[in-house]
Formats: sequence, C-alpha cells, structure tokens
Amino acid sequence: MTKLVDIYCALEPLKKLMQIRFTNISASRAIAKLYKKVTEESEFYATEEAKIVREYAEIGEDGNVK
Repeated sequence: MTKLVDIYCALEPLKKLMQIRFTNISASRAIAKLYKKVTEESEFYATEEAKIVREYAEIGEDGNVK
C-alpha cells in the first residue's frame, strides 16, 4: 500500500526527470507513466482531504477553517 508521504516525496524528483531529454525512449515513457500516475494519486488525495475538511472542520466567521 502506498503512503501519502511517499507520493508527495516522489513528485518533485519526477518533475525534474520529466524535464530531462533521455535518449532511451522506454525510460522516458516509464517516467512519464509514473509521473502521470503519481500526479493522479496526489490530486485524488488532495480532493478527498478537502472533502473531509469541509465536512468536519470548524468554520470561522470569515468562512475559513479555524
């Protein structure tokens, strides 16, 4: 099972690797696929976290979470 911290720790190195032009197409493709999957997972967790916060957090008078 993948941990959330592992996903967030992988994002920055993968972004840097995506900027490198590799001569090996299979390496480039594998990095691109991994980057896409990690990005999708991080977006999923961020969306779910926002839902939980909206449901359970105390909201101040200004509309922000306390």
